[in-house]
Amino acid sequence: MIILRNLSLEALDRGKLEHYTLTRKIAEDELTAKYISKNFSTWIKEPTIKDRIELEKTYVVVKEKTNLGMIGTKPLDRAGNLELWYVLSPTERGKNYGDKILGELTPYLIEHIAGLKNIKLKIKRDNVASNKIAKENGYILNHKEQEENIYYYFDEPTKNVEKKH
Repeated sequence: MIILRNLSLEALDRGKLEHYTLTRKIAEDELTAKYISKNFSTWIKEPTIKDRIELEKTYVVVKEKTNLGMIGTKPLDRAGNLELWYVLSPTERGKNYGDKILGELTPYLIEHIAGLKNIKLKIKRDNVASNKIAKENGYILNHKEQEENIYYYFDEPTKNVEKKH
């Protein structure tokens, strides 16, 4: 288990009834389907290391024995940019947990991920709550794509620039 300030991250275990139930609840939620992949439950990956975060894996966010939602990352790119995602359980939305999760996870990632230069969030433009949470946690809107806003924690994305000799 990974302990943050007020929350903890528990390694996803689909064999654990509470984790399986949370995964199904999120995957079947109409609002979740609007903002994330329809294949959500098939692409989340279970971590193998239990006491430190692994990239490209999924974790259950827990507070006082309540499963609040899930977080995960994509691979760290060659320039050190890390794309982070999170989703709340439908029953835990509107309780300020998105803000708490991002607020605690951001400094943890900066401190614990070797080679990390920046954190990236892709948020659907019409997802008002998540866009607000990103801004309130110091993420800077970098650019807008057709359907998504792209935020970076350190303003500009790190570029992988190769020097020519």
